[in-house]
Amino acid sequence: MRLFLKATIATWMLASSITVQAEPVKAPRYADSIEKTNEPMILEDSIIFNDGSVVSISRKNRNLFKDPEASLNAGGLPVSYFHEVITVPDWQQIFLLTQYNYYEGGGTHISRYDFKGNFISRKRFEGEVKVLENSKRLILAGISSHWEVEETLIFDDKDRLVATLKYNEFLPSIFDFDVSKDEKLIWFFSRGIRLVERKTLGPGVPLTHITVVDHDGNLVKKIKSFKEETVPVIFKGKEYRIQTGIPDFPG
Repeated sequence: MRLFLKATIATWMLASSITVQAEPVKAPRYADSIEKTNEPMILEDSIIFNDGSVVSISRKNRNLFKDPEASLNAGGLPVSYFHEVITVPDWQQIFLLTQYNYYEGGGTHISRYDFKGNFISRKRFEGEVKVLENSKRLILAGISSHWEVEETLIFDDKDRLVATLKYNEFLPSIFDFDVSKDEKLIWFFSRGIRLVERKTLGPGVPLTHITVVDHDGNLVKKIKSFKEETVPVIFKGKEYRIQTGIPDFPG
């Protein structure tokens, strides 16, 4: 049985105290060279924005503790961290993901800037990020095998919240998700069990729940799959085909 750890406010406050990204620092000497490309310059140790401001980053994993167990004695601080940068030219925005690795599990801070270096927002979550550039959507999918996560969030290109998908009967806790090529549909995969007759004394039959929504978070279809297969979904007169994996038991 896996041990699920619930992130506490105190732990997040400790993680925030060592957040490595900061507000952009002005460095005017770079401005002329950057304006020619209209996109920020991404280096191994920094992002240089159009106005010449700079944010320090570390694209390689950086250890905060040599001994991972020492992080527990320090109040559950991250063991290490690294940065990932996502550039979205059509939005004139850039996302800086700070990936924290804890003794068990991880956590992510996602910071949003425009190309001029103006700070827009910072969010904390546990899971995966996907940018739908054409549909103008940002998906923060709550996924974890260590922490207790409760929802997936969808934002637009203006950082406005479009949908909050709570994990409940509508959408069971997910382990994976995908998006159609035209960015019209999003489908989430969750694990479940179909109970069998008591006389079999078995654990039940594993199944995969597939919850399909549009890019605004509206429910399109719910599917139960008991095998690896390709499932058709019709949406606004167009057929989409969803590939499922081999069902597995939850946990």
